[in-house]
Amino acid sequence: MQIVPPVIRAFFDQDSRVRYYACEALYNIAKVVRGEFIFFFNDIFDALCKLSADSDANVQSAAHLLDRLVKDIVTESDQFSIEEFIPLLKERMNVLNPYVRQFLVGWITVLDSVPDIDMLGFLPDFLDEPNYKAENGLDRK
Repeated sequence: MQIVPPVIRAFFDQDSRVRYYACEALYNIAKVVRGEFIFFFNDIFDALCKLSADSDANVQSAAHLLDRLVKDIVTESDQFSIEEFIPLLKERMNVLNPYVRQFLVGWITVLDSVPDIDMLGFLPDFLDEPNYKAENGLDRK
C-alpha cells in the first residue's frame, strides 16, 4: 500500500497524461486491495474532487471511473466513517465549480442510499443556509 501516496501525488502533475495514468493506476490498485483502500479515502476523495473539474476531458473521464469504484468500495466497507467524512464534505460545499458540485451531490446521493447511513441527519452540517440562499436568489431582504 506504499504505492498509493505517490500515485495520489501524480494527480496534481502539470501533464494531463500523468494525471490520466495516475487515475488508471489507482483504479487498478483499488480493484486489487479493495477494503484496505479505505485508509486513503480522505486523500483520494480530495484528489477526485479536484480532478472532477480537470481541464482535460480524458482526465475527467478517468476520474469518473475511479470515483465509481471508490463509491462501491466505500458502500461495501464497514470501516468507512461518515463522521470523519462530513467535515471533508462540508469543506468542499462552498466550491462554486459546477463539476465539483455535481461530484459532491453524487457522493451525497450514494451515501444516502446506504441503509446504515442517515445523510438527512447530517444535512445541517454541510448546507450553509445563508450562502445557499444567496447563490440561488432566495436571499430577499
